[in-house]
Amino acid sequence: MRVVDNFMVAGGSVRGTDHIRKGINNHDAMHVAYDVHTNTLVGVVCDGCGSGQDSEVGAKVGSMLVATSIFRHLTYSPLDEIWPGVRKEVCSHIHTLSLAMENGDAIKNVIATNFLFTIVGFVITEERTVVFHIGDGYYALCRDVVDDDDGFFEATFEPMEGNYPPYIAYNIVETHVPFLEKDLEFSVVWYPTKTVNGILVATDGIERMKVKQNLPVRPGAEESIGLPRQFLCEDRYVKNSHALQRKLARLNPYQPVIFPDWEQNTIHTHLGHLNDDTTVVMARKMVKNDE
Repeated sequence: MRVVDNFMVAGGSVRGTDHIRKGINNHDAMHVAYDVHTNTLVGVVCDGCGSGQDSEVGAKVGSMLVATSIFRHLTYSPLDEIWPGVRKEVCSHIHTLSLAMENGDAIKNVIATNFLFTIVGFVITEERTVVFHIGDGYYALCRDVVDDDDGFFEATFEPMEGNYPPYIAYNIVETHVPFLEKDLEFSVVWYPTKTVNGILVATDGIERMKVKQNLPVRPGAEESIGLPRQFLCEDRYVKNSHALQRKLARLNPYQPVIFPDWEQNTIHTHLGHLNDDTTVVMARKMVKNDE
């Protein structure tokens, strides 16, 4: 059976309030793809460097390069052996694109402006589900309930001290941050697919939901922000693939929400709750009709 027939996939992305105030684009990107030849489902989120003027360009291109490279390598190598090759190929494409945009040492500026981004993603095959990353981000997993364990697990990939995440492009150009070689390689976590009910990856902006979980999504609303686990654990996000994007849009509206404060005789403007761009991609196992 095709993996894609067993999982419902959804994704969403919103601009952070820090970027809204500065008039900066959403620097995050996501990509989801299925490869029929290898029967593999891949979801990737990339977070462009905040100081890069056009880093959303590299984030979008990078998310697609990573997924395509994974599929290509899986045609002739097992899943646990592809990661050095994927890293090398993605870096090669970034280098080629940069050289096409500038010459010589000037490609350093092209990379700094466009191609600095973190990577967090998942791969689902019939046998294995893999979470991979270079740089900071977040992932969550929902598995079968066992005894007192509700089956939910989450983890945060932290940047280095000083908020310096390793970017895959640092394999091409030098940086003043003393990264170890392993920091610039893919880190991978494995799970048996038969035990996985849902998998979610996100950029680091999602962490703000934990801090503000009990606040209303907007002033006066009854709905609270809640925790990231809601996306995997609540059925409404499975029944409607657009529900995730709609929830993120309620947390950070596309336009500021203006509301009156009659007691103070003033007008308030609400930009949103998530200060950083936030992008989420998830795949959750679908419930069969006869269950």
